[in-house]
Amino acid sequence: MKRISRQSILHLALMLVVIAFWAVVELLGPVLYIFEESFLLLDVVRVTGHALFHAGLIFALLSLLGKGSFVAFVTLTTIYIPLAYVNLLYFRSFGICFPFNMMLEFQQLQGLNQSIVELMRWYDMLFLIVPIAMIFAYRWLSTRLQTFSYKLHYGLLALYLLLTLCPVLYVINYRQFDITRLHSQIHENYAMAPKRTYRGFGLLPSLSYQIWNRSQIVEPTEYELAQIDNLIEAQHAYFDRAYTNTSAKTNCVILLLESFSSQAIHPHYMPVLHELCRQNSTLYCPKVKQLTQGGKSIGGQLVVMTGLHGLRNSTFVTDFRSNSYPSMASAMRDRSSDCYTFSVVSTDTNFWQQDVVNRQLGVEGLYGLRDIKAEYEEPCCNKHKWIDDKSLFSFAAEKIEGLNTPFCCVVVPSNMHSPYSYDSAIDCNANFEELEDGELHEYMRRANYLDRQIGALIERLKECGKYEDTLIIVTSDHHVPYVSEEMNAVLTEYIPAIFINTSADWGEQNRRNEGVVFCHSQLYPTALQLMGLHPEGYIGLFPPMTDVEATVEYGFDSCDYAITTNEQLKLVYDLGELIVRSNHFERGK
Repeated sequence: MKRISRQSILHLALMLVVIAFWAVVELLGPVLYIFEESFLLLDVVRVTGHALFHAGLIFALLSLLGKGSFVAFVTLTTIYIPLAYVNLLYFRSFGICFPFNMMLEFQQLQGLNQSIVELMRWYDMLFLIVPIAMIFAYRWLSTRLQTFSYKLHYGLLALYLLLTLCPVLYVINYRQFDITRLHSQIHENYAMAPKRTYRGFGLLPSLSYQIWNRSQIVEPTEYELAQIDNLIEAQHAYFDRAYTNTSAKTNCVILLLESFSSQAIHPHYMPVLHELCRQNSTLYCPKVKQLTQGGKSIGGQLVVMTGLHGLRNSTFVTDFRSNSYPSMASAMRDRSSDCYTFSVVSTDTNFWQQDVVNRQLGVEGLYGLRDIKAEYEEPCCNKHKWIDDKSLFSFAAEKIEGLNTPFCCVVVPSNMHSPYSYDSAIDCNANFEELEDGELHEYMRRANYLDRQIGALIERLKECGKYEDTLIIVTSDHHVPYVSEEMNAVLTEYIPAIFINTSADWGEQNRRNEGVVFCHSQLYPTALQLMGLHPEGYIGLFPPMTDVEATVEYGFDSCDYAITTNEQLKLVYDLGELIVRSNHFERGK
């Protein structure tokens, strides 16, 4: 009895060691991102870690339970290996961490995922090889040893610990690794955007994070409230001293393009948009730093429509469903109570939790895939099975033409969504022979197609007599991430901010803007200004883009929270995060 008890304790300790190592492997994710080869290195370490975890658990069960443990082994293998492998495929396929509840909303994943075959790696065989080797090792030992030996089991445990520590030691010694570097490149990044950092953790830890970190409304202290009030008051001073539109626009169309880089605005690739950017009535800022993390498309809408961005919460504002924020839509309705605000998206209306986002931003109407399919018998669809940009822009134009009231329309097209493999559904015969990289060629082909749809929308606005009273804003939710080296060399991290059909001459400032770096959150106060809107309360976190001097002072070229030394910038980020996570705008209502 004593022998069995000691044996059970020994194997329990072994399993705890295995589980602890598995946790270490998962937690190494953010640490490994300090290395240039981080993705491959992390992938290999995680595959090895999962395989060793499985092997250690199986070995412990086999040696503890004997022959009858094979039933337990089959059951455990059936449960564990698929879960572990799905976790790894998730990590490889998605460049960012999606909350699990958003995963459940996906109607189809083939548009976002590569095929399972493409996601497989040769070293995935460790999933099978290592556990099978452990089984054969146990069977070989069990036929030669008739009695239980503590020396043997302690020896095997020591060998197992040595094997499992090898990847950890390898990572630590892979390059010069000190605590200062760890803090500067990992800790602060995690503090800024844990969900982005969780990219290295996979689906299962992501789910646990979502459960553990369910949003709680933060109650700002009196000191924090005073800081927020001071910040907003300072922004009013910037707002007042910058350009004031003397001829307010009645309507607004916001084109929030997916993964759009300023380098695409070229006379060869996007002639319509390039010509519009050259007009003096267009305010054009080609170098805008994105401030979105995590769910970038949702974050892009939040930043553009409100000027807010949640850093630590990665702009998953849908975690705070009861919160509402001042927005372009609400500001326009405050000026004209009959103003109709609506969004047109290419996916289902609950995809990316768009329905929740609309409620939080005060947008009244929401039209998606089903609405457009009901309008058109055979609407164009792209390779993701989402509404093609041609049908999307046409639907938006028809909605605008049928309105007899002021409007704010947000269009979120999808053809620029990755992956950038050839999409035959996109009706564009443009051939850019100078682009040898296949992904880059497809990206510019889609940009050319999108350019034609923007031109068609403007023509329809002119035909129905609404163009002169409409400000058109063209920007992006984020830059083009996770693409080929050639694409990265051509497409910089900057996104554009284009304000078309304003009531002023921006020729001189546009020439200066070519060397100025702006930030995503400046879009909102700029849009308010050019629309002739001046809310008494919140008007954004940063100066409008019309105030170049204030923009330069902030130094947005190195505006990442983790690396910036600008204390004023960090304070604005922290207060903005606090606003997103609190019910600040509900106070006093």
